[in-house]
Amino acid sequence: MKFIRPTLALFWRRHILKQADSVLNLPTPSAMKKPLLLSPLSLAIVPAIISMTQPAGAGPNTWNNAAGGNWSVPNNWSTLAVPGSADDVIFGNVGAGALNTNDLTGATINSLTYDWNNQSQQTTVINSGKTLTINGSGAAGTALVLVGSAAAAPASTTQAPAAITGAGGNLVLSGLGDFVVHLGQGTAGSHMATLDMTGLDSLTATIGRLLVGQANAGAIVNRPSGT
Repeated sequence: MKFIRPTLALFWRRHILKQADSVLNLPTPSAMKKPLLLSPLSLAIVPAIISMTQPAGAGPNTWNNAAGGNWSVPNNWSTLAVPGSADDVIFGNVGAGALNTNDLTGATINSLTYDWNNQSQQTTVINSGKTLTINGSGAAGTALVLVGSAAAAPASTTQAPAAITGAGGNLVLSGLGDFVVHLGQGTAGSHMATLDMTGLDSLTATIGRLLVGQANAGAIVNRPSGT
């Protein structure tokens, strides 16, 4: 019994570690001192593999350029990618007061939300000849378009003006969801959400409901509001 442990230890050093060195192809001390060099092809493959693991346009995509700008610029979005058909596009306080312009050809998104409380004007311009399609996958009672408040907390005096405009621009809405214009503040007051679309060339909508000053499913009941 006194010789079992030393014998096993010796066997481990002589055989198991030797086999492990062979299987793992561990570098020798002298080889480890050499710098690791990657070819340009190897460097190109790494980001390609990483990008293949990312989901293609899914979930919220929030505007993040305070100065406004074009939808076609990836850096203007929280996902660093222009919105796709599965994206829920959100405009919050950042960028309110500046124009955001849909300059994309054939742009299709899943939903559109203006959710802000700093009282600056939200303005989306659809360029002439361009069509923004909102083709929602949400169930009945969800918001296909929401103007006013979802997560932002307005006061009883908050004004939330928005406009979707553009001479020659077109907006197409399709889905079971609702078109909601409201400011979620249960307290009586002068709070109001408004949406102006008179500057568009056309609006086509096949949707669930148009709710102005009324809460959609699960949202706080709102009293005063606007159109």
